[in-house]
Amino acid sequence: MAIPFYRLMRAAVVFAAMILMTGGCDRQRPSGVRKPVIAASIFPVANLVQQLTGDWADLATLLPASQSPHDAELPPDQLRLLARADAVVVVGLGLDPWAEKAVAALGDTHQSVIRFGDLIAGATASGDSARHEIAGASAPKNNHLWLDPVLTIKFVEGLSTQLKGRYPEHADAIAAATKRLTADLHRIDQEYAVQLAAVPEKRLITYHNAFDLIAERYGLQIVVRLTDIESSPGGEVTPDRIREAIEAIQKYKLKTLYAEPEFPDQVIARLHEETGAEVLTLDPQGNPSVAGFRTYQEMMRSNLATLVKGQGGSLPSSQIK
Repeated sequence: MAIPFYRLMRAAVVFAAMILMTGGCDRQRPSGVRKPVIAASIFPVANLVQQLTGDWADLATLLPASQSPHDAELPPDQLRLLARADAVVVVGLGLDPWAEKAVAALGDTHQSVIRFGDLIAGATASGDSARHEIAGASAPKNNHLWLDPVLTIKFVEGLSTQLKGRYPEHADAIAAATKRLTADLHRIDQEYAVQLAAVPEKRLITYHNAFDLIAERYGLQIVVRLTDIESSPGGEVTPDRIREAIEAIQKYKLKTLYAEPEFPDQVIARLHEETGAEVLTLDPQGNPSVAGFRTYQEMMRSNLATLVKGQGGSLPSSQIK
C-alpha cells in the first residue's frame, strides 16, 4: 500500500528537525568512530543480515514484528534509525515500498538500497529440479521471498557479496558466516521437502498469499486464500471468500485453518465455529520476543512443524517437544 505523499513530506520534515537537533547525527563523525549501521525493512530479513554481520555492525529493524508490511508507515523514531543507516535491505517487488520511499524522502545519497528481489533475479520457485539450480528462469511473482528457503539461500549469497564489497575489512568474517548460514538453510530446505512430501493432506486454506511459494515448491495446494492483501487494503475478508472457505472445508474434509498473527482473528473464529476445523497459526514474519520465532531458522522450523501437524503428518521424534 503506497504511503500518501503528505505523510512522506511530514516524515521528511520530522527527520530534518531531528538532524538539526542532533547536529547531523552520527554520519558526520570521522570514519571508524562508530560501527556500520544497516537497516532492514522486516524482521526475518534483518535477522538474516544480523547473522551475516555478527557484532561488527548495528542492525535496525524498521517494522515491528507484529505489523503487516503491506500497510506500513514509519514513525519518527524509526525514521531516525533509517537516517543513521549506511545501507538499507528491503524485500522489493512491491512488498515494502514504504521503506524505499522513506529513504528517498530523506534524500541521503550515501545510502544504498539492497533488494532481496534484485539479488535473486532469474530465480524460480518451483520444481525439484530447481531446488539447488535456480538461475536462468523468471523470478517469482509472489513477493514473500524470504519464506522460500531456496530463494533465501540465493539472497544470502548475493547479500554476502554485496557486504564484502562494501565492508572489505570484514570479508573473512562475512564469508565464514555465509558458509554457516547457507548450510543451515540447505538443511531447512531438505526438512521441508522430506516432511511435507509425507503429509497425507496436500490441500490447505491460508489467510493470505504469504505461503504460496512454500506450497509451490514443496507440493502443497492452496485451495482458498481468505484475502488477497494487495487488492483488499487492510486484509478485509469478503463474504464470498468466507463462503468459498466453508465450501472447500466441506468438499475436501479439511481439518485445519491457518491464522496469521498480523491479521485479526474474527473471521478465523467464525470459520472454526461453523466448520469445527482446528485453528493453527503460521507466522510469516517471526518475532524476536516469541519463543520458536526469535530467528529466521526458528520461524521456518516452527512454521514447518505447524504445517506438518495441520496437514495430518507426523513430526520427527527430534522435533516433538
